[in-house]
Amino acid sequence: MASITPFGQDGPYKDLKASDITLQALGGWISVTGEPGAPLKLYGDQAYHAASLFTANGVLLALLGRHATGRGQYLDISVFECVAAALDHVLPRYFYQGVVSRRQGTLHWNNAFRVFKCRDGYALLSIHAHWETLVEWLASEGMADDLAAKKYLDRAGRDRHIDHIIAVLESWALTHTADELVEKGQLMHFPWAEVKDAR
Repeated sequence: MASITPFGQDGPYKDLKASDITLQALGGWISVTGEPGAPLKLYGDQAYHAASLFTANGVLLALLGRHATGRGQYLDISVFECVAAALDHVLPRYFYQGVVSRRQGTLHWNNAFRVFKCRDGYALLSIHAHWETLVEWLASEGMADDLAAKKYLDRAGRDRHIDHIIAVLESWALTHTADELVEKGQLMHFPWAEVKDAR
């Protein structure tokens, strides 16, 4: 038997009322989602979806255990705890490096990817993958600025100057359609993608 409740059957929050957005906030997701000055709820009912996946896995494991032992189990699923457990890099970085993760908008937590505005929409572009090829592409269009300098050759150097790199890439991306960037980028083995809507 499995029960899914906001905070589980015991603990200091067990009688509190909650919704998906409440659980996203308390569980930490909203602390790392959105622009630096604007927390953002994840789209849809993601806290509930995460708890459903944890529950499905728990039930399957409990059934496997019952097959081996003949004994059933009761699963007490806390949506709040599922959200906290699904914080991706946030908890390991805090516990092992003492880093408190912050909201970075569309910039990936380790500066590997960012969504850029193009002439007709948006595209997700990698920043570090095949760096020299990317700089050569920008240079062929006269838009590389100083990105060929030695200080950008290693990843640590690029991370130190990420704001400048983003500014150069922002100007460049605006000269292309999203489809142009993604099509050519994929030919060069960049893991790029257009940001699509439901159409």
